[in-house]
Amino acid sequence: MLKEFFERKKKTIGHSKAIVALTRKSVTILWHLITKDEMYGDEM
Repeated sequence: MLKEFFERKKKTIGHSKAIVALTRKSVTILWHLITKDEMYGDEM
């Protein structure tokens, strides 16, 4: 899921900005998991 997100963003906005977008997405996921006390499950 995250790898596909990164590859998609890299094509549209470039490598450096895609890294920032992926980092922001990861931090947002972590924040929601911590605040809602849930486990992460990659949807595949």
